Amino acid sequence: MGDRELLNRYSGACRPILVTGTNRSGTTWLGKMLDLAAEVLYVHEPFNPQAIPFTYHLVRPPFKGHFHYVTDSDREATTRYLKHRLGLFYPWWQDVKVRPDIKRGIGATLRWQAYWKIHRSPCRPLIKDPLALMSVEWLLELLDPNVIISVRHPAAYVSSIKRLNWDVGPKLFLPQPELCETYLQPFMDDLHALAASPERDIVGEAIVAWRIFHHVIHLYQKAHPEFIVVRTEDLSRDPAGGYRNLFDRLALPFTNDIRDRILAYSSANNPKEAGRGRADQIARDSRATISVWKQRLSPTEIDRIQRETEDIAPLFYGD
Repeated sequence: MGDRELLNRYSGACRPILVTGTNRSGTTWLGKMLDLAAEVLYVHEPFNPQAIPFTYHLVRPPFKGHFHYVTDSDREATTRYLKHRLGLFYPWWQDVKVRPDIKRGIGATLRWQAYWKIHRSPCRPLIKDPLALMSVEWLLELLDPNVIISVRHPAAYVSSIKRLNWDVGPKLFLPQPELCETYLQPFMDDLHALAASPERDIVGEAIVAWRIFHHVIHLYQKAHPEFIVVRTEDLSRDPAGGYRNLFDRLALPFTNDIRDRILAYSSANNPKEAGRGRADQIARDSRATISVWKQRLSPTEIDRIQRETEDIAPLFYGD
């Protein structure tokens, strides 16, 4: 199945949905709430080489790092891998060869049946993956999805990266020369300065990453006004209204049961933060998450974030 066949498979009522944006901007919450619709098939982070499915040994991602930018050199391999993740390609014999016995054969047959059912069903794949942000244009050509991009306040983003101690530094970007040439030219001095620093500056790394991501998102907005860009704070303030609007724009049914489940996931009875070290806790007090950065960051850090993001932040947020 080539690129054109893949595009034809997912057209019309089966048109895919791509949920991407800044990491730590609520893309998991967004994807899981849209997944409440019966028509949706949730596909978790195919661009994350660490979020591997049980059949990883059969079809591996042709990249090792995060925020991969698909180029001509890996287009074919990435297409093949994505077909597998979307449930359209399952190499039964390769699975059996791993351990050619009856138990493995039965398991492989059951997995093949699951893939066959997906292939036959009129479902809409929902690809939830902030790490696909740099390859949105390629995915648009391959699948023509409805694109939803989530953004987050710069101080909230830096605060979250600092809490989790995540690496969003220059080594994610500089080893990708075509990505740097296409999108990141305005940030090359900042990236090289961070790379040359003898000590890690996690706040500085997060600031530059936020600027990079939102610069790219703004480019997408200008080139594709049909893309849906949502601020996670707006969804957090009004989950029922915000998601009703998204469901309507995606032509998904917004039932009373879905509304009630969304409100339960965002209730004030939930914790305002994920457990220590966790990044994927969905049930949260959505309103409380908006301003938690004010307690976690120092006044000096907040001033720095405001000063160093002032070139891009006004495109998405006011003072």
